[in-house]
Amino acid sequence: MVEILARPGAGEVRIPALVKLGGTLYCFYDERPAPASGRGDEFTGEVMASDLPNPNRIAYLRKTATGWVGPEYLSGGPEVSSDACVAVSGDHLTIAYATATSVSYMGSTYDGPRLEPWLAYGTLDNLTHRRLDELYEATRADALFATSGSTVTWGDVALLPYVVRIGDETHIRVVHIRGGEVIAISEPIRAADALLDETSLAIADGKVVLNSRVQGFEGRGAGARYLAFSDDGLNFSAPQAWRLPDPGCNAKQIDDLFIHPHSLTARENGVVVRAGTDEVLARFSPGGFGYSDALWDDGELVVVFERDGALHEERITMPFHELQAEIIRTLGVRPNIDPAVEVNRRVDFLCEYFRVTHSRGFVLGISGGIDSTLAGRLAQLAVEKLRAQGTEATFYAVRLPYGVQADADDAEAAMTWIDADHQLTINVQAATDGLEAAYTTAMGKELSDFNKGNVKARTRMIAQYAIAGDHGALVIGTDHAAENVTGFFTKFGDGAADVMPLAGLNKRQIRLMTQYLGAPEHLWAKIPTADLLDGQPLRTDEDELGITYEDIDDYLEGKQISAAAAANLENKWRRSAHKRHTPPGINDEWWRP
Repeated sequence: MVEILARPGAGEVRIPALVKLGGTLYCFYDERPAPASGRGDEFTGEVMASDLPNPNRIAYLRKTATGWVGPEYLSGGPEVSSDACVAVSGDHLTIAYATATSVSYMGSTYDGPRLEPWLAYGTLDNLTHRRLDELYEATRADALFATSGSTVTWGDVALLPYVVRIGDETHIRVVHIRGGEVIAISEPIRAADALLDETSLAIADGKVVLNSRVQGFEGRGAGARYLAFSDDGLNFSAPQAWRLPDPGCNAKQIDDLFIHPHSLTARENGVVVRAGTDEVLARFSPGGFGYSDALWDDGELVVVFERDGALHEERITMPFHELQAEIIRTLGVRPNIDPAVEVNRRVDFLCEYFRVTHSRGFVLGISGGIDSTLAGRLAQLAVEKLRAQGTEATFYAVRLPYGVQADADDAEAAMTWIDADHQLTINVQAATDGLEAAYTTAMGKELSDFNKGNVKARTRMIAQYAIAGDHGALVIGTDHAAENVTGFFTKFGDGAADVMPLAGLNKRQIRLMTQYLGAPEHLWAKIPTADLLDGQPLRTDEDELGITYEDIDDYLEGKQISAAAAANLENKWRRSAHKRHTPPGINDEWWRP
């Protein structure tokens, strides 16, 4: 642990927000002079003495090879600024903050003097500031402020969690900012039995995770936080209480890790906890642990936190190796393969399973992606081998476009190279759109693009099983280790099949085998895409997953990857466990924590 910024005389430095710009770490914070009366950490009956309207201002430090340097001050905005909420997209910053010179959060009213929300957008040396009065008009709030610390971006949209007070009621709303402009605001996010306050947002398993403290000071409202989840950052599940020692304090969730003061009575005893559980993964140096923020840097978790009016930094290397070994064993991944040997092994496996099940054929949907291309060629090689041995066997390769497929040329090229016995096309658009229309009629709202994508995947599987049922065939699935570890498949969609010839392979090995078999380069070198979203055609898997296949493959081969990538991957593994099991019955235990 190192002190990165000392207490300034009788004042204090507080509210860290950590971000990385161009490979450089920055720590935004509040410089808070001594309040006119009382101590800064003293509750005055309305707010902490050093909260607004104390004349605070936002500053930042920059990390260099020799340590943290600064301070430099946020320029161009109002003289008083406090509680920075910071998001990064490329080299652009979105910084939400508050100002007030005569009124506090609790004294603010819709019709009277207000706590003012402000926004700065641009590069660090060229920020444009403006008041966000439209938030008051949209919410009719008496007071609102963006909760402090770094926050996430969803594509190019900054997601800013705001605490909104109307009278004595408090809830959270997530404001979406693109290019410095408000483009959407979530519905109010409320807990049934608590008032929610400062909130951390994270991205985990493709969802936005909202992690809120219970409103109150140490000893009041302590002992719980609330978690809610969203597919789009606008519509959240009902917040559910997560019971744990927590004094009611700003904290940080990053991936599925939660950094906070692990105490019921004071801001002290900082730990890293697995979000939603009571599993303590790491502890910080004993002593005070106030508001904090964290990010990954060179494989380490960097945490900056308040202690005794100063800011301190501590770095932790998280232990991932035991779980990594367990995942590799479970998925049966080999770190090295001989592509010729592996092709023969998997063709023989298909032949053996075919005979045992007394089947008459195989069915597989061909998308033009590398997975179905390799699985399709293995299937054709298997039926040819079976026929050579005197067993009746036929392979049905079927294209399953939704309307006009964006990469139809690749699908046709794959079909030509695979050279299946029977080549079919079933367009799933009518069936998918029919179900979508029925859903809209029944539910009174449109099906989300994400869930419509899953409907497409399940409709494709229905089509394959229709062919299989009429011809006594087995449906081949394309699931493999790099897909399985992330849960990146549709449950009862492409995850449903009779046999999985690619099981245990990572993406690198699939590419190597496809190349060995002589596929055209544009097929085995193609960037993977599930292509299920109408709104984002051909969105890459890596963009959707938030992790590269290179990292996934290295991890599955037992290599060390960055702690951030490992945490992301292992979080996906835990959250997608239900996809790797049959639905639980009362005697099953796998689903229990």
